[in-house]
Amino acid sequence: MQSTPRSIPTTPSLLSTRRLRDAAVAALCTAGLFAADASAQRADISSPGGYGSNLGQTTRFDNEFNPAISFVVDVIADWVDVEDVEDGTDIQLRRIDLLIADWIDPNAYAWVTVAYEEEELQLDEAAIEYVGLPGRSTMRFGRFFVDFGKQMQAHVEELRTIERPLVLRDFLGEELFGDGIQYDYWTPAGDTTMVRFSVGAFGDLSGAGHAHGEEGEEIEAEQLVPERKDPGELNFSARATALTEIGSNGTLQVGGSGRFIPEFAFEYDANDIYQDGFSNTVFGLDGTYGWQDDEGVKSFTTGFEFLWNTGDLEGEIDDMGTADPLDDTLEVIDGTRTGYYAFVDYGWTQFDSAGVQYSAREAAHDGDLSRSELDLYYTRHLSEFLRLRVGVTFGTDDDGPDSTRAAVQLTSFVGPHGHGLNW
Repeated sequence: MQSTPRSIPTTPSLLSTRRLRDAAVAALCTAGLFAADASAQRADISSPGGYGSNLGQTTRFDNEFNPAISFVVDVIADWVDVEDVEDGTDIQLRRIDLLIADWIDPNAYAWVTVAYEEEELQLDEAAIEYVGLPGRSTMRFGRFFVDFGKQMQAHVEELRTIERPLVLRDFLGEELFGDGIQYDYWTPAGDTTMVRFSVGAFGDLSGAGHAHGEEGEEIEAEQLVPERKDPGELNFSARATALTEIGSNGTLQVGGSGRFIPEFAFEYDANDIYQDGFSNTVFGLDGTYGWQDDEGVKSFTTGFEFLWNTGDLEGEIDDMGTADPLDDTLEVIDGTRTGYYAFVDYGWTQFDSAGVQYSAREAAHDGDLSRSELDLYYTRHLSEFLRLRVGVTFGTDDDGPDSTRAAVQLTSFVGPHGHGLNW
């Protein structure tokens, strides 16, 4: 007897269950496709061979890393009279410094400084200082101000005077920073004395904003340090200094510094002039004495720095008395020129101080000619974060016009502003 197949009834409840199950599976598959990228970014999932996700100090969305952020606003109003050349008054936002700094681990401190000056942004510093070496040694890497003397490490708005001393500007540049590495070591020498030295190697130490010429002088060629060079042609710096106590309230510091450029070229774009094989070295000898009374109210500081600029000093373009630029030639001036600055500063309260500074140097093109500046200034700290300074500068030049400048400087320090300065 042939059996008749039985039909299995499909109830509405069973059909709904199957459809719900199929829909759920499809939804999970679809969601998995769309969520694959997101799940791959989860902090608790790592991929073999990956890198970079664990290099930071914090996870993606927390705020435990809290660096110090500060900035400086420097505004100047001045009147200038350059004899038989120009005079007048101006108000300008001279400079803004933005500083971000923090300990990046127990053995390393890092800071970044971005400066706005003359309507341009510039990365002045981006450095790491490693203090985890044995003993009293540290290493500094990145871009930073070079350890030369007492004033080249500081930014211009942090100086005692409105401008950096004349001899430093002309021999080393408005600012002297470089990309490189520096080793520091200090040690006590008896109960009251400390000694420190540093050596550094950099790609280029020709100096930012270097003054290549003066009013009325011949057109000068630009100094260029090659980007790629032999190890012995890197630019180098060195400094040795010592601090010692003088009496119960005085401190004396003496030091010697050097900046070495073993290879550079002179270039003048207008006439396609380029000659290399030149070198230059600047040495400095400095001394500073500081005193403060027992209450920390009155203070007295005096100091000097003497510099030697030796080697190839500058390149002048000689037009040979013709109008044809193809006849132009490069004349390189070499030799040794000297200069110095000295200052006295007296503070009669914690907020008020005044001083005088004199700086002079021999002209590169003629050692018998000189240029000098005399600065008189008064500084008033209006608060912990706001400083007012009034200054007058008298400039004399054996080979150019004399000048007078009267300036009022207002500087605001917002936040914990400090750089990686060395004593």
